[in-house]
Order: sequence, then C-alpha cells, then structure tokens
Amino acid sequence: EARTQWGKMTATCINVAGQALTWFEDEELIDRFLTHCIIFPYACKACLRGNALTSSSEEGPRFLQSGMLSDADLGVIVRHGT
Repeated sequence: EARTQWGKMTATCINVAGQALTWFEDEELIDRFLTHCIIFPYACKACLRGNALTSSSEEGPRFLQSGMLSDADLGVIVRHGT
C-alpha cells in the first residue's frame, strides 16, 4: 500500500509540474515551482523517517550546496513540515 501511495504522489508531482509549464508564464516562477515539486517527495521522506529535511542524513544540505534551495526556502519547508 505504501508503494502504491508513493507512486501516486510521484505521478501527481509530475502531473502538476507539467501543468505549471502550461499555466505559468514567468520563467522564474516556473523554476521555483518546479524546484519545490522536486523537493516535496524528499521532504515527505524525511518527515516519514522522523527527520527534518535539514538533517545530515537527508537531502536538504545537498539542496543548499547545489543552490536548488536558499536557507530561507529550506527554513520555510522545515517550519511547515513539523
């Protein structure tokens, strides 16, 4: 059941990302939205493990290093995820 739900979540993220490309005109908004679509499953995984996305065992620090997320964005995600 968990794999089925995880697959549905992944498919929904892909679907909503495709819709964003159709509906949004601002390239910066599209990039930001797509980044959050990518990060959402990782944040869910961290939450299910009882961790924050900022934990060294999760992907948050790598998202910061790669520039996908700013400290402020990561802070908002972590704050709303608890």
